Amino acid sequence: VYAGSRVPKHRHAIENVFDISSGAQAVLAVLLLRSDQTLGELKQRTERLYNFLSLDECDQAIDELSNCVPSLATRLQKQPGQKEGRVKHNFSSE
Repeated sequence: VYAGSRVPKHRHAIENVFDISSGAQAVLAVLLLRSDQTLGELKQRTERLYNFLSLDECDQAIDELSNCVPSLATRLQKQPGQKEGRVKHNFSSE
């Protein structure tokens, strides 16, 4: 390593494979990091990556992920003891 040399920069390149918005990318990143989550949890936890103005806007990003081919996310039904359904990513079989 030479004095004054810089560290190589890295970036995420999912937009090269899937044509999805910045909001959908943020939702997908949080799903990959934290697994199944509710709509409200996703909106709150994506704040540093993308600022959704409403739950509806976050919901549209989930629809966008669900409508990709192949589907990148799935809505799960509400389970007993839960207030609302959850969303999961489709990058694993579990």
